[in-house]
Amino acid sequence: MFLGGVSAEREVSLRTGAGRRRGAPAEGARRPRDRYPRGLAGRGRDAGVDAAFIALHGRFGEDGCIQAACELARLPYTGSGVAASAIAMSKMLGSGWPPRPASPALRTSVRGAGDPRGETPAFGFPLVVKPDREGSTVGITIVRNAAEWEGALALAARHDSRVLAEGYVAGREITVSIVNGRVFPAIEIVPKSGFYDYESKYTAGRRST
Repeated sequence: MFLGGVSAEREVSLRTGAGRRRGAPAEGARRPRDRYPRGLAGRGRDAGVDAAFIALHGRFGEDGCIQAACELARLPYTGSGVAASAIAMSKMLGSGWPPRPASPALRTSVRGAGDPRGETPAFGFPLVVKPDREGSTVGITIVRNAAEWEGALALAARHDSRVLAEGYVAGREITVSIVNGRVFPAIEIVPKSGFYDYESKYTAGRRST
């Protein structure tokens, strides 16, 4: 099992790995790898590992990188393949799916974390600024006025060289789980802060359902 890694979602990955470890049968389970598995995919195959369980989150874990390493090592792995992972991780590449409310968008490339330059979008405020390839609401800001624009751009640029700005669309957070074809009841998530950010997702008591 690969978990931990080097992304901003490392702690989330460790939780996922711990949960999977508790539910895994003792026989045949191997010690998790708490680092980015550079070269470990091949060694896992050579050691007789049947398949890799990927519990990594965020960059290098869900964006096709570890999937490509496993492919090169001929090591079977859980989850989506290289192309599907790369497209799904990128908000720009995966735009249009799943369907979203109509909203203007601005896509900009930032040369580096120290150079977060970009003109204020013509579609005005409020808007949402986010890094292209991050999950768990990492680096996302709801920008309500021009004074917040540069700070939001700088925050997103710390996580990715590609930054996306979209018009803000208010809505409700509703999730539906599907397990083995069975659809479970819809659950509405109400963050106490008003914004379902990283803290609201992973800190006990920060949301109600």
